[in-house]
Amino acid sequence: MERSATPLQPPRRPVRRALVLMGATLALALVARLDGAWGDRLPIELLYLPALVAIAWHGPMTVALAAALLAASLPELAHHASLPGARDLAPDVVLLRAAAFVVTVVFAIHAHRRWRGLQEESHEDSLTGLLHHGAFADAVRRELLRQQRDAQPLSVLCLDVDGFKRLNDTRGHAFGDRVLVQLADELRANVRASDVLARTGGDEFAALLPGAGPAAAAVVREHLRAVLQTWAKRERLPIGVSLGIATSEPGRPTTAAALLERADQDMYREKHAHHAETGTYARTAWPAPGTPRQT
Repeated sequence: MERSATPLQPPRRPVRRALVLMGATLALALVARLDGAWGDRLPIELLYLPALVAIAWHGPMTVALAAALLAASLPELAHHASLPGARDLAPDVVLLRAAAFVVTVVFAIHAHRRWRGLQEESHEDSLTGLLHHGAFADAVRRELLRQQRDAQPLSVLCLDVDGFKRLNDTRGHAFGDRVLVQLADELRANVRASDVLARTGGDEFAALLPGAGPAAAAVVREHLRAVLQTWAKRERLPIGVSLGIATSEPGRPTTAAALLERADQDMYREKHAHHAETGTYARTAWPAPGTPRQT
């Protein structure tokens, strides 16, 4: 299956971005007109900066840099075109304005990239890089809204690592963290690019499966079970997994909280069934040689 691309940002709003860019461009034209009329008496250059920052924040870098150079030379271009109210600028003044505007744009682009990075970090689990619980719940809510429009099923899968506390206690938390990172990598490698993964608790994970009905979600569950069983056995890890699924069907509205609760309950039914059968999690766990079975 394709490697998951976990979305960390809300969907982009191209219409709003286009309106901001259009407004900023009109603002530059207006400031340029004021520059020709009052530029000799007032520091009009400062009025260019908000529009340039807006273009740098919402538009491509090349467009922002081009806008900075154009804004610096607009009065001179108007003068050469013999437009009314245009004023002649000395070459060194044009260069100074261009340098100041370009520096402003570069700082705005850097600030925007830093802001985007902080936004992504605020949605991520710091250990695995997957979404954290709150961001995952937001993703489920957005997908439920999209489901109403597209009339497609939507499933959620919850996963709990059986025996992880014992592993942490016997091998140490650093080793346990490495196991969680590896498990997250196994999940990424075995879901679709459109699926959304999260670490929702210490040793709990979840997957959002857009377009998957009950049958498809069950196939995903058994595929992940087999993959993780093979991985745990290969790494000689005394752990297993319990998995639960829940589906939202078109025409049967539900909430994100209710859908997640149903998947969580299904997962715990399986977990309790494993324990009731044998007193262990033998169905999905392989103790390492010499390791006592979990009770």
